[in-house]
Amino acid sequence: MARRKSNHHLNVTATVATGIVLGTAVGVAIKSMRRPPSRGERIKKSTSMALDTVGQMIQNIADYTR
Repeated sequence: MARRKSNHHLNVTATVATGIVLGTAVGVAIKSMRRPPSRGERIKKSTSMALDTVGQMIQNIADYTR
């Protein structure tokens, strides 16, 4: 009876480890297939982040003056 339990736990552990390894491999493969962002996409992203920052600063000043 004890032998079956340890065998079962070993099988479950091996299955979980295999799933983690395969999941990681698939994730890395998908990430490597993605194309790098173009220059225009990088400019759009940095511009939107800068505008968000300015908006937050203006909101903070408005909150401070209330």
